[in-house]
Amino acid sequence: MVAAMTRVLTILGLLLLLPYAYAAYFWFVCDDCTTTGHSFLYTLVLLVAAPFLLAGFAVASAISSARAMRNSLSESRPARAAINGGFVWLAIAVAVPTLLVSYKMYDILFPEIEEGRDRLGRICERDGNSTVCRPDPETREAMQNAYNQRKWRQP
Repeated sequence: MVAAMTRVLTILGLLLLLPYAYAAYFWFVCDDCTTTGHSFLYTLVLLVAAPFLLAGFAVASAISSARAMRNSLSESRPARAAINGGFVWLAIAVAVPTLLVSYKMYDILFPEIEEGRDRLGRICERDGNSTVCRPDPETREAMQNAYNQRKWRQP
């Protein structure tokens, strides 16, 4: 797949892979490394960012391969055009699922919030410069009813 990528895209991809290489070294090879909360956090951030990076590189690689295929066809080099066409389909096959996963992860990380509510579902009212949030009485009653039903079922 590197053959169909431009030089700039290849260098950018290698630079963005450096943190992943260090994380792999840290977790699998390094015996003297101290595991801290920061190392867990950085690894989690890398894992969350992986589908977004993979989707971006797959789309960029598909575009780059399509351009290379078009140039090969215009230069009457059918073998090279077939190779680049294969790279286009491979990049599309990687891009579609990773774009769907990236969209779903984005939707989970940044949910759409109703107007007048906060991220916890509380009702918020603005009065000048201050915002006061209170629990939603409907969800509070439903939670209380569920608790009471569980309490009465226990022997």
